[in-house]
Amino acid sequence: MVAANSAERLRRCADLDFVHFSSSGRRPAFRTMTVKRSQAKTIRKKRLSAENVPPGSLEQNLPATTYRQGELLSTCWLMNFFADDPLETLSGSLRSYHVFLREFLANTPNPGALIDLLPSNIIVDPRDGSWKTFDLEWSVTDRVDPDFVFFRAVFWFGDHNRRLLTRLPEPLCMTKLNDFVVFCFQAIGLDFSIRRAAFIKQEEALHREVVADQSPGLDVLVLLNEPLPGQESAVEDRSAGKTIENPAGQSSSGRHGRTTRAKALTLAKRSVKVLQSRLFSRHCRILRRSGMFDPAYYRSMDKALQD
Repeated sequence: MVAANSAERLRRCADLDFVHFSSSGRRPAFRTMTVKRSQAKTIRKKRLSAENVPPGSLEQNLPATTYRQGELLSTCWLMNFFADDPLETLSGSLRSYHVFLREFLANTPNPGALIDLLPSNIIVDPRDGSWKTFDLEWSVTDRVDPDFVFFRAVFWFGDHNRRLLTRLPEPLCMTKLNDFVVFCFQAIGLDFSIRRAAFIKQEEALHREVVADQSPGLDVLVLLNEPLPGQESAVEDRSAGKTIENPAGQSSSGRHGRTTRAKALTLAKRSVKVLQSRLFSRHCRILRRSGMFDPAYYRSMDKALQD
């Protein structure tokens, strides 16, 4: 961290707006440094290793790109969760994104770049709400299915925001990441279960090309079926064929129609957490309507609630 008593002095000490280093989990040939200098209009990315890029279907592109101001589309998705009607608002955003993927594929001279067109690589222009792509680092030689890119988008967004998924209101009762992905595909009128195995295989193949040999492999199915925070017992009950407790804290009917003391205590704790979550969600909706919502504030408060 660098601090100074004026912006001019700060620029003299560190003439950079940001520097970002890619994950050390990548193959050395794919590791990069991304730099934006102060007052520069472009962002530059360069490789950190002289090692040759291994052969494969994945290509890495490192051109200088124009710096754009605005919110990431992934941040807009995050804010959807605090709308007055989060299910309909999020569903509308998902449908718009799916249409955008198809239009991009139809109009781009580089259809392989569609593979990297995730919400974190799309800026929403604050002037007119249009979507601008940036940092499309990866492309593939094969034709890309927009439905697969949609899967990549909602899978990684959900995985990075697991706690948030449990806050979607009824009639949804999400206990696993897979539930969220199913909901997203239903929003665009598709059945995820039909393509799930193929999409998992494709995502894991991409991951194997990028990561270093000593890095742990990606198991998409494990991540899809891993319980969301606070939903571990609900997943266990579902796998055992029992009725799942509802968010209001009402117990399910067990084999003998009674709930044990331990389960009742678990339900009580869960009810308190649900109440806290609902109050916090209402607070965030008020901030959003007043134009004061800050994603960084949400993340810090969300972490505090979970601790």
